[in-house]
Amino acid sequence: MGSTRGGLGVLLVSMVLLTGCSGQGGGSPAAPVPRASATGGAARAVATFTPKRAASPSELQETAGQLQKRAAALGMAGVQVEVSGGSITASAVGATRERFAALAEQGQLGFRPVLALAPSGVGGGAPVQGAAPAGPTAAFGALDCGDPAQRTNRQSAPEAEVVACSHAAEQQGVWYKFMLGPVSVDGKDVSAARAVLDDRNGAGWQVDLSFDAAGAKAFADVTGRLAAQVPPGNEFAIVVDGAVVSHPYVASAITGGAAVISGSFTGDEARELAAQISDRLTVALTLTDTTTP
Repeated sequence: MGSTRGGLGVLLVSMVLLTGCSGQGGGSPAAPVPRASATGGAARAVATFTPKRAASPSELQETAGQLQKRAAALGMAGVQVEVSGGSITASAVGATRERFAALAEQGQLGFRPVLALAPSGVGGGAPVQGAAPAGPTAAFGALDCGDPAQRTNRQSAPEAEVVACSHAAEQQGVWYKFMLGPVSVDGKDVSAARAVLDDRNGAGWQVDLSFDAAGAKAFADVTGRLAAQVPPGNEFAIVVDGAVVSHPYVASAITGGAAVISGSFTGDEARELAAQISDRLTVALTLTDTTTP
């Protein structure tokens, strides 16, 4: 893939998610959480998460295990995660509400072709690149990503054309809005994602992706088609939790089952993105309550 535009490769620091997959905990009520730990006697913070949909006990157990692994990989001290009825309780030494909220980010990934894009929030008459399909044209025209209230997850069915905002301002406070085609490669087809520092080529931090067999074939097919298009039809949007994290152009078909996401990443941001891609939560969660020191 080619380079990203501006700062689109940058994830907000709040998206701090680390890899996790194994489950733990039980269906019984969570044990009382101590307010102090052997870790320097620091006080514990406690958070309660509720599922955004009806979830089975096994799904909650799996999600609790993912949170446990994520928190441990993040370096949170003295982490305890338990399933309590229909919710999940987590505690850690010295954790903040922001850190707990980061653990609950879903990390849902999809690769969607870019059909049209335009700067947003910069006044009327902003130039549009590409052509929005007739169906979603009104939604695309009305979308103002400069308004924080409109930067919501608008992803619907994978086979649908959707509108989306850039995850961050690309330049000097200018946000971009996108019309995106159906999902061409699902995040479920990514077998591994890792953050690496490319000091040889001076590219800085980036995320290396490996696809399973189905993902590798789909990725090669769609990048081959996109490479023959004119801008922005040759761009591939990488969408995480409804926001376009980056939209690199494609110069040729990408075969071999691997790809690279590059951008203006710090090490932490690259690790966060890699973790989101490689392990999205089984059940989407809402942080409903916290008790912090």
